[in-house]
Amino acid sequence: EGASDILRYFAGLPRWARGSSIGGRRVPDHPRVTNLLMTCPGDSGTGGVQQVFRDLIRWLEAQHRQVHLVYQAPLPRVRVAEATNAWGRRAFYCAMPTLVKDSVLLSLTVALVYAPLTLFHLIRLLRRHRIDAINCHYLPEYFIHLVIAARLLRLPVVISLHGADVDRYARVSPD
Repeated sequence: EGASDILRYFAGLPRWARGSSIGGRRVPDHPRVTNLLMTCPGDSGTGGVQQVFRDLIRWLEAQHRQVHLVYQAPLPRVRVAEATNAWGRRAFYCAMPTLVKDSVLLSLTVALVYAPLTLFHLIRLLRRHRIDAINCHYLPEYFIHLVIAARLLRLPVVISLHGADVDRYARVSPD
């Protein structure tokens, strides 16, 4: 059911609403979301999450949507780079640092240095490609950077949970 909700959202309005009048306002026949930025941290594998992610991208492109992929780049990279991902698609790689394990001071330092640069580059990427919505799969730790950039630009963010990612966070959280 979750995947079908995402597909309906990205497809635009439901069929029954297209071309009709809701609340006295004419609903456009065309979909509202045409350029998407998507991310899935473990999409180099062959599991269920990766397959759902790739199928969704294929479906969106078959529906004449432009899909852009973004991934976390290793530090100390500062600028956004474009390269081919593990399964042969062009993707953007941006430094989006997360917490440094067992070091609060280092995490804070990295956040203070990289957060403004990361937001600047993400906002520039979102504007340059006229992104209409962001979709994060498997809830990567770096998604917070995407959410902040989207909020600053008033873009919708769809977070797709697949089950295994929820279990992963449950194991990490303190009792």
